[in-house]
Amino acid sequence: MPFHPKPLDLDRLFDDCLFLLAHRLRANNIKIVKKYASDLPSVRVDRSQMEQVFINLLNNAIDSIHRNGEIKIEMDPKNREKISGVEIKIADNGEGIAEELLPKIFNPFFTTKKPSKGTGLGLSISKAIIQRHGGKISAASKIGKGTIFNIFLPLNHEA
Repeated sequence: MPFHPKPLDLDRLFDDCLFLLAHRLRANNIKIVKKYASDLPSVRVDRSQMEQVFINLLNNAIDSIHRNGEIKIEMDPKNREKISGVEIKIADNGEGIAEELLPKIFNPFFTTKKPSKGTGLGLSISKAIIQRHGGKISAASKIGKGTIFNIFLPLNHEA
């Protein structure tokens, strides 16, 4: 897959993804709570690939919530291991993922969805895209409480 990273404002990119999913969010009565730091730097990313990651994570959150829930999105500049970047948190108050299944969620073809609802490729592809950008993704979850995905993207990664 072609890789064309360019400096982008992740908050704008995320807002574009939310716009694409606005109908689905409204139809399921899901509230979006955004907390973007005012001093977010631009990050070198491939727009279409990062859009794929954000839309996948949002769709998973919507599927998990079903109706009348909330998705929180936070973005902050951070330093990890002396590397400057942006940390993104996507948290939902959906059904959550069982603790014993959490280590498997990034494996190809692993899914907690019903057979006709997912292939189990979304998270493994998302992880590969984030790693290609020099970043990291992790997840935490509690049954009945929801799931939080944490993404760290470095500012100046060259693939």
